[in-house]
Amino acid sequence: MFIGQCRVTELGFWRGGQPCYGLRRQLVDERGVPRLQLEQGQRKFLQTDRVVLKPGPASEVRTVKRVFESFVTHGKTITQIADELNADQIRTTRGNKWKPYTIGKLLTNECYIGNIVFNRTSYKLKQNVVANPPEMWIRRDNALKAIVKPEIFAKAREIIARRGYRLSDREALDRLADLYRKKGYLTRRVLIAANDVPSETFYVTHFGTLTAAYKRIGFRPKPRFRWFETHKRIRSIVAEAVAEMTAKIERLGGRAVFDPSADLLSINENQLVVSIGCARSVHEGGHARWHVRINRDRVSDIALVLRMDSFNIKILDYYLLPFAEITQIKRKRIRISRRTFSKSRRHDNLDAFYRLCATKIAA
Repeated sequence: MFIGQCRVTELGFWRGGQPCYGLRRQLVDERGVPRLQLEQGQRKFLQTDRVVLKPGPASEVRTVKRVFESFVTHGKTITQIADELNADQIRTTRGNKWKPYTIGKLLTNECYIGNIVFNRTSYKLKQNVVANPPEMWIRRDNALKAIVKPEIFAKAREIIARRGYRLSDREALDRLADLYRKKGYLTRRVLIAANDVPSETFYVTHFGTLTAAYKRIGFRPKPRFRWFETHKRIRSIVAEAVAEMTAKIERLGGRAVFDPSADLLSINENQLVVSIGCARSVHEGGHARWHVRINRDRVSDIALVLRMDSFNIKILDYYLLPFAEITQIKRKRIRISRRTFSKSRRHDNLDAFYRLCATKIAA
């Protein structure tokens, strides 16, 4: 799969997943003739077709240019830019609010100057994400129409390098520790208000999570503020579970491909499409409750929900249910206590799921 993604990138095609903000996927045939624009949740249906990127709606293109202008010309921070976009009710492609980390990723994405880059990071199960050196990157320059001028993009990169890396890790931790001593506690808002302390993005980039940086200076936030740390651990557990599913399905004689950007597991070229959800434990009023988010923008056949234990450190059980029932629920976060998640759909293991896969493979 990795070799295939490298080759697709080298040819200038999009390797898969949701494109970045301001861009859309264009389906082309084997001769490069445009067929149609792929909307969210749609996939190509012919093996000979390819997917390229193109500029998206004019409103999103203007927002991308606004971000670069605010950062480069007006000297605003990524936090200020995110707050301004949210104040103007501008949302990301997924409909979420902007975060400083999201703005930072936008400002460093070469897709906006027409380049497609792959393999900038590597990830293996039970390990942290590793930043690969530039010589390991797989790239295709001028693969699509640029939205931002190269000189503006270069200036943004210079500013990020100047702001983010002028301090060593030790100096950054010392400043964070000084802030902790002055305030007696730390939050994202405290960091934003402090002029002499690096941004949240700096600490996430250098230490993995903000909580990890806090731990280095002896500060332990309350459990409800450790969301990013918990989220990262859960994603690792889900990734390991999906890898085991993929291996099992292959032993059954099928072929499974997982799209992590959409949380979709496709079996035998979309013969069976499974939406993978994870129910995490949330303590409310002293009791553990489970909430699950499932991507309802991508059409699938069934939903497989992995429920974590009350401490969110391992998988407790599984729920298998028709995806059509999930789409009828209007809330983004679904409680496991709903009637949809009845006892008849709860399983201690994945045997029922594998039986369903075997039936589809045999057909």
